[in-house]
Amino acid sequence: PGVETLSRAELDALRAPKKPPMAAVVALGAVCTLLDAPPKWKAAQTMMGEDDFIRRLVAVRAQPMSVAEHNRRVVWRLIDMNGLWKLACAHGDRSVVIIAHYVVEVADAWKQAASTGGEGGSGAASANAGTAGAGGAGSAQASAGAS
Repeated sequence: PGVETLSRAELDALRAPKKPPMAAVVALGAVCTLLDAPPKWKAAQTMMGEDDFIRRLVAVRAQPMSVAEHNRRVVWRLIDMNGLWKLACAHGDRSVVIIAHYVVEVADAWKQAASTGGEGGSGAASANAGTAGAGGAGSAQASAGAS
């Protein structure tokens, strides 16, 4: 299921905690970066409450190369160094898994564009959902702080 399947109730439940689980912090930090917002939990909470949140995610997926190259590098680090996919799957929350899958899907589109001669992607490691590294979660606080 894609991000379009997330309900308002799921988004509200995801944004409710003041101290979210690390999987949510990393996944939503990546989403903030994709949407050119500060990768902070408060920014993610605000965005998830906006009526056009899902529409904005769908727009980025449709035009993944519209994301600034610097932001792409940040997202790759969140995927690779923090093991975004494995972290989300271990957490097990449906909404976190869907959002993590979305982030990996967008990163895969960058990789595909780079391999076909499109505007280059910026990750060195594979962003395939099954191969995203397990990495440590420690740097997630710095990249996608829960402040």
